[in-house]
Amino acid sequence: RAFGLRLTLRNEVRAAVAYAYIRLGPGRRCMEVGTQDGGHAAIMCEVMSPSVMVCVDPWCDIRWEDGRTEVYSADSYSKAVNTLSKYSASLVRGKSQDELPKMPDDSFDFVYIDGDHSAEVCAQDIRQALRLVTLYGVVGGHNCNVLPQVVNRTRHVVSVPGAVSAVFDGHYVDGLGSDWWVTVT
Repeated sequence: RAFGLRLTLRNEVRAAVAYAYIRLGPGRRCMEVGTQDGGHAAIMCEVMSPSVMVCVDPWCDIRWEDGRTEVYSADSYSKAVNTLSKYSASLVRGKSQDELPKMPDDSFDFVYIDGDHSAEVCAQDIRQALRLVTLYGVVGGHNCNVLPQVVNRTRHVVSVPGAVSAVFDGHYVDGLGSDWWVTVT
């Protein structure tokens, strides 16, 4: 497969979702990698009215490279269950690098990535998403901003642009905002 790059940077997660809706229309098979409390997945459900909505997240505490620990497991999982129950979303509790390889090729029309922000795992997620999405489907993600204040405060965020650039062989264009996406062609 070749990848026709359609890249736009915006300030909200809704930008990639709106692009996918315009490109694909309603009733598609969608997946979000990195669901946390379900807020972004709910936006996807509201905008896209998917026939299938799968959310993958470990819902466990995260220990970042700089030693910080982010605790959100029980509370975020409960919120995700409550937020997404009205959409009949399927919640897959596990690390993306373990769960995505189990899924068959061409399973989704839209995959949105907002999970592990380390360069290695983010690149793995993107590669898996490209395998999982159908021809002319959309793969997108969040946290592709490289503002200096973000770099200084949370070093892990900076890894996302590097992963996007590495996967697409340097075709990614930096800019302000946080969303990115590609159409698989």
